[in-house]
Amino acid sequence: MKKHRSLVILVVTSVLMVACGLFASSGTNTVVQNESDSSQPVSPSVQPSLESPVVDEDIFPLTPDPINVTATLETENAATYDKGSYTQSVKTESADGAIFELFLMNDMIFKEDENGELAIDYDSDITMTPVSSIEGLPFSQGYLAAVHLGPDGAKLVESADLTMEIPGDYDPSTLIGFAADGTGDDLHLYPATFSSYDGKTYAEFYVSHFSLYGVAQVLQGEIESQLAHPPVNPASQDDQELAPLVHIEPVKVSKLEKALSKSYDRSVKNLIENLDNTSCNKVSITALELERWLSKVKIANMSASFQTHIKIDQYALLERLTDCVRETCDTCINPQPGVKADKAKVGQMLVLIEFARNLASTLNEGDAKINNWWLLADQCAKSAGLPRPQAGIAADGGGSSQKVSCP
Repeated sequence: MKKHRSLVILVVTSVLMVACGLFASSGTNTVVQNESDSSQPVSPSVQPSLESPVVDEDIFPLTPDPINVTATLETENAATYDKGSYTQSVKTESADGAIFELFLMNDMIFKEDENGELAIDYDSDITMTPVSSIEGLPFSQGYLAAVHLGPDGAKLVESADLTMEIPGDYDPSTLIGFAADGTGDDLHLYPATFSSYDGKTYAEFYVSHFSLYGVAQVLQGEIESQLAHPPVNPASQDDQELAPLVHIEPVKVSKLEKALSKSYDRSVKNLIENLDNTSCNKVSITALELERWLSKVKIANMSASFQTHIKIDQYALLERLTDCVRETCDTCINPQPGVKADKAKVGQMLVLIEFARNLASTLNEGDAKINNWWLLADQCAKSAGLPRPQAGIAADGGGSSQKVSCP
């Protein structure tokens, strides 16, 4: 194991030098449109203050000055996700004709306990409920569409794709995404992309946790005004600063890279650098924060720019998750006669297994390794009397002749 780790570290270090070059070069060369080019004017109702969210000195987190709103849910049009569904999506339509769809790459959801640790939420259903009205929204033209995803506050292993189909042909450059906790607390701007054709407008979000999401048509001053009201949650502050940058064409690619690099430094960098010293019951939080940052990279269409750096972090995280699972794996695979598995410890291990399995799939580790993660989760859940996986080889009865092993 030590030799393997040394080899991985050597390879990772070599690649990291390349990645550092990428980060160091951010903000220098590539440009979508020269800001001094006045031949392509930008509507004053569209262009937010692009300098304010991205400054050389990063003072973060900001002093909170939140705006809270009150949303009313259209419960008669609520939809519930069918767990284990092969479609992996849930869809609904509001009374005014907006269509919402949530596509889940992984439908395992987690709740966070009072200690900040994750546990699998076996009991809650995934729901999608349109919003019928929002009081107190600081946008003069109200909102175009909004939906609440439940259970509120649930965390995801891998970001889900939330789309909205809105009646009407709206100029995408005048639109902004927003989000709020519950039904309106801690309102903040949220990264989203937009397109419009054939009399309809389409919005896309990547979401790593469940709350309220919506689309509004805004003026420049309204974006600037909202930026002056930092939400309480630092992660939401980061979302708000990035939101005006991700879909406005005059933004330099280098500026967007810089904003995403700053977002990484705020929320992920220290967690990744301290992985080896992170207790196993906290490693899943690192996985969660990395995925949250990746959702911003994806919505900004900047995955190629950060590809090397992302892979380094994912491999490092997978290795640490594997080490943590290996520490207690024998309690599932080779239980002591007459000793009942500790549900709390097994529950914690199942969280780690789920993140590891998802990363193994993302990194194309091969069917044998991915299937072993499924089988291990099934064996551990069975040993502790916990619900068994809802999908995959272990759930459908296939592969029963395969022998499960510790990673």
